[in-house]
Amino acid sequence: MKKIFSKSDSRTKSSNKKFKDGNKAKSRNKSRSNISENLFLARNNEKILEMHNSFKLKIELVPKPSWGNNVRNKISKKSWDDIREKVFKIANYSCEICGQKGNSKTLHCHEVWSYDETKLIQKLTNLQSLCSNCHGVKHIGRSLSLKNIDREKVLKHFKEINQINDTIANQVIVSLLQQWNGRNKKKWKLDFSYLKIYNIKL
Repeated sequence: MKKIFSKSDSRTKSSNKKFKDGNKAKSRNKSRSNISENLFLARNNEKILEMHNSFKLKIELVPKPSWGNNVRNKISKKSWDDIREKVFKIANYSCEICGQKGNSKTLHCHEVWSYDETKLIQKLTNLQSLCSNCHGVKHIGRSLSLKNIDREKVLKHFKEINQINDTIANQVIVSLLQQWNGRNKKKWKLDFSYLKIYNIKL
């Protein structure tokens, strides 16, 4: 027995097809939109990180897998104290970022690292004499997590030294945290060859 379709059935089929085609088009457009948005965010993130690299006072977040693998923990206390004293003396017992004067008790010896994202090498490139405020900014992740540290003071110092506003400061911190989260997933090989200038080999 033949099945007979009315004109209304035909119109319904046509409407359903258009609806399905419309949904497919929307899905494709949404997919393209997501890709474009991700590309925009990635490029914007790169620009923010480039801007941060030009700052006088940079934030330096050490990947979790490398926590505790620092110079101070790798050598004797005497050797570390000798290195600190040399670093402070070269800097004329002042902070190399803001210029604040200090002494062996008030200044901090900060380790500067570079990251080879391809070879996964974390290399010590310098040791800096820093005041407590600048050092707090360098390790801002730790500073903001400690209850005994004035968070507003740390953020204010970061903004004042680099002459930036709240918006830029927040954007930079978010981008650096994203970069840090990515580095946390990798296993880094540490390079301490910089210490040769202090006659130390690790």
